Amino acid sequence: MVAGSNIVIGKVTVTADSAGDIGWKKLSFTVNKTEAVTLGATTTLALWDGSNQVAGTFGTTTGDLVGGLDSLVNLTSGNLTFVATSEQEIAAGTSRNYELRTTVGGLAAGSNVSVSIANPSTSITTGTATGVAADTVASTPSFGWTDRSSISTVHSESTSDWTNDYLVKTLPLTVGNRSVSF
Repeated sequence: MVAGSNIVIGKVTVTADSAGDIGWKKLSFTVNKTEAVTLGATTTLALWDGSNQVAGTFGTTTGDLVGGLDSLVNLTSGNLTFVATSEQEIAAGTSRNYELRTTVGGLAAGSNVSVSIANPSTSITTGTATGVAADTVASTPSFGWTDRSSISTVHSESTSDWTNDYLVKTLPLTVGNRSVSF
């Protein structure tokens, strides 16, 4: 890992099986880091889909927006939660690769940053995108998604076919582990 801006600290692939399209709205990343490591303010956090930045809002364990401070100020662990401005659709049988990027500083020998997506939900919750996946501060659910199965209406963020991370097969999932050695 190197210090600087726009540094990738985690990567995740979201795949739709061949049965149909899916969409997602929320990803919550659990971060563990050595104390001296700083991660940029929420304004430096970004989620990228290939060469395109995904529009949305980040919140952290320390609140919705932390201004010019480290997004996990004085913490060795916490959550970086992203809610996309609009549904991120993934076509049946395809995948999309996402990168979590931020400004990294305070590195010294032995520094480490580990990023994962937890599976904190203990039961299923369904509803609209706003009802299931709108909170940028809460780490539950860690993944707000839809199978786009609304039959009675055209699918949207207001249909009731959105759900949480409960029983998502690949969670919990480590998406990044970066360390420094001098």
